[in-house]
Amino acid sequence: VSTVAGTGMPGLADGPAIEAAFYWPEDLDVDVFGNIYVADSHSNRIRVITPEGMVYTLAGSGRMGHADGPGPEAAFLGPVGVLVDGSGHLFVSEYAGLRIRVIDLPHTLVPFSPAPTPDPYAGQKVIKIGLAEEPHGVQLSASLQNAAQLAIDEANAAGGVIVGGERYTLAFVTAQDWKLPGEADAQATARALLDQGVVAVVGHIFSENSMAAAEVYGPAGVVMVSAVSSDPRVTQAGWPSVYRVTSNDAFLAPVAARMTYEDLGLRRAVLLGEADPHVQTAMDAWAQAFGSLGGEVLGRFEAEAEFPAEVLVELQSLAPEAVIFFPVRRLSPERAVQQVQEAIPSAIIVGVESFTNLPVFLAFLGDRAEGIYDAVTGVPRVAMPGYAGFAERYRQADFAIMPDPDDFQAKWAPFGYDAAGVIIAAIRLAAETGEVTRESVAAAMETFRDQPYQGVTGVIQFDEFGDLLDQPVYFKKVVNGQWVDVLPGER
Repeated sequence: VSTVAGTGMPGLADGPAIEAAFYWPEDLDVDVFGNIYVADSHSNRIRVITPEGMVYTLAGSGRMGHADGPGPEAAFLGPVGVLVDGSGHLFVSEYAGLRIRVIDLPHTLVPFSPAPTPDPYAGQKVIKIGLAEEPHGVQLSASLQNAAQLAIDEANAAGGVIVGGERYTLAFVTAQDWKLPGEADAQATARALLDQGVVAVVGHIFSENSMAAAEVYGPAGVVMVSAVSSDPRVTQAGWPSVYRVTSNDAFLAPVAARMTYEDLGLRRAVLLGEADPHVQTAMDAWAQAFGSLGGEVLGRFEAEAEFPAEVLVELQSLAPEAVIFFPVRRLSPERAVQQVQEAIPSAIIVGVESFTNLPVFLAFLGDRAEGIYDAVTGVPRVAMPGYAGFAERYRQADFAIMPDPDDFQAKWAPFGYDAAGVIIAAIRLAAETGEVTRESVAAAMETFRDQPYQGVTGVIQFDEFGDLLDQPVYFKKVVNGQWVDVLPGER
């Protein structure tokens, strides 16, 4: 007997099967390709376990009720049975909803030949911009796609791109990174976009996927501008056509350390994380920056699931003013925070982009979350020079999947808009030379190393690596049960 998926603890977590969590899985079925479909009744979602051992949410927003539509928007009420047919459909029985539902399975899972769709650009001269979709992060991926689409639609409404006296329409094409971070899948997505003739790409989301895809885009000389990927290695591999409009994690940790020292006035800290090379690098950078200012790092501790009793006793004896949490994948941040609060009630808890992206964090901790900080990459919306106008136009566009730009899960929407915007600006510069090719767009992007591009999020200008010259980082804090932006000079 062996376990296919699940940790044995109730919850909702996609990812590698051995780390995934289910909440009362009632029924399953298997298709001819080896995908296992699960009716996860108490989470009101339909899950899938792929032959590669990855778990994803196929359909269901988690809301109890009835709503048809795209998988991420659908709502179920007690799905207890699933049955897959031979034509790419999954039938779902709802115990409490008293309905039988049907899901059209994505072709990334069941490769049946799709029905032909009309070409929306038929008869037009087009310049193609690509986007790497990642449907397992639905809100994030949809907000980025919506924002990039908005930038392209606005550019087309303003006359498109004139090349040699002829009007070209900007066409937005996508390919899916169906799996979680993985080299083969990301590179297949990159090649699919290149095969469609794109001259530049917005994406990818996961840093691991951006790094893998850069090995395809780089040799082809294709510009990739990521709105989200923050791992330092994304822009350190030596590909001159790779950029990002978000922060580099190599800057996040030291800037967060400076903010902890200067803005919060904290001098004695303990660092908590797990044995992951990326986390360790961030901890090193934080400690070095904090020490250079005169702060003292009293200790560093790691855990796999939760912190053992002896570590908590040592934390008590050190009596730090601040406990700094770094991003983790195996350790439960909610449980770890609870342990620290019980051991050192007076300590200020500060995350390094560790908490705000966790949907259950506030619900799990309740009132105990009050006053917790998280240093996050980006710019507070009120500090973005073009955010108000962008948000209004975004809402008016009425996209099919519509994460509100004010929701934190859609915080990257304005960065997606700017990633597409700077690409469009480079395409227009290339057009002035008389041709728009991958090479001419890449050459035009070099302009923004020497002069700024005004984006919604602020001024965008790149250094020699493709990183922003100005690295945006700020604090969010839990106030009255909600994450709120902390502006410079505030606590």
